[in-house]
Amino acid sequence: TVRLPKLDGLAMSVLYVKGIFKSAATRGDGEYGQDVTEKVRDSGLVPMLVAGCPDVYQVDGELMCPASVPNARNVVAGALVHLNSVEEFKLRAKTLGFQFFAYRIGVGYGTTFMDDMYNLNARGFRTVLDVPNIVEDWPLDGTVVRVDNNKVFYESGITGGCTNGGYALKVRKASVPTILKDVVWQTSPKGRVSPVGILEPVLIDGALVSRVTLHNIAFIKASGVKYGSRVGVIRAGEIIPRIMSSEGGDKEIDIPCDCPSCGSDLEFDDTYLVCVNDECPAKRAKLISHFFSALGVKGFGIKTSEKFDFSPAEIVKLPYETYCSIIGSTVGKKLFDQGSSLQSGVAQEDLLYAMCIPSVGKNTAKN
Repeated sequence: TVRLPKLDGLAMSVLYVKGIFKSAATRGDGEYGQDVTEKVRDSGLVPMLVAGCPDVYQVDGELMCPASVPNARNVVAGALVHLNSVEEFKLRAKTLGFQFFAYRIGVGYGTTFMDDMYNLNARGFRTVLDVPNIVEDWPLDGTVVRVDNNKVFYESGITGGCTNGGYALKVRKASVPTILKDVVWQTSPKGRVSPVGILEPVLIDGALVSRVTLHNIAFIKASGVKYGSRVGVIRAGEIIPRIMSSEGGDKEIDIPCDCPSCGSDLEFDDTYLVCVNDECPAKRAKLISHFFSALGVKGFGIKTSEKFDFSPAEIVKLPYETYCSIIGSTVGKKLFDQGSSLQSGVAQEDLLYAMCIPSVGKNTAKN
């Protein structure tokens, strides 16, 4: 086996055909990624020509931002995925010092992992083997252990999206202390009423955190969190705030009996409080927002969705004039054009996921 640092950047794959740079894409959901070819082309992040490789040659790795930049992982992800201007991305990559570190040959690999890394070095790539020499310069979040023999590694297969020929050991960061000031309850598209903690704002990994999920009643009881508790908070995956510890507090957290949106009685299903009112405004607004977001329509945030007193299926069929009367002509036209395009057809699995059917996430919808 080999032991490697776990890079905390943005996964990216680069494809070469007959030694010439062809394309680059992010990992996305593991099956479909975002095409970032033009941003990466001639950026200096990867070679444009590689010699002595198979006709089809794929290199997988991590695009990294130096650890000296606050919130480094989100900075590199935001630049590559969300910046529309190719030139703006290249300028930011050069200014901040982005680098690409290869950790796998996806197509055309050799006998062992170590051989692959040495071959990549010889072809002009920085690899994960280079990182231990400059470890303090780059954000890392653990260690990767994998089988060196590539045939054994790939024949081991995949279970639940994870390779059986290796594993990652993530380092849990120390929590940052703050105070839980209040708790608000919000209703999800499926009617679940969940608690959100309001924190004394605290800086964690370069981001100011003032809210944190408390999950459900079971979590509140198990963690012992109360109003005024001193809580330890991390950002899981450097994104989602999460409470890791709790002590003290003034009084127990109040558990609501009525839906905070519509006032209907709540039911308890052993884990969650549930609003069973199908006409609940919060349920409808969040269903609309989720539905259109899942189908790639941009602009239906919660505030916008609250203004549409229709089901998603009805909104798709609304005339242009109705959109404009609800939300104004400028935004109305954008939403109408996107919504109307759905009538030409969408993938069945995407539609099932968009419908917010209980227990049906993306994987179940696809299956």
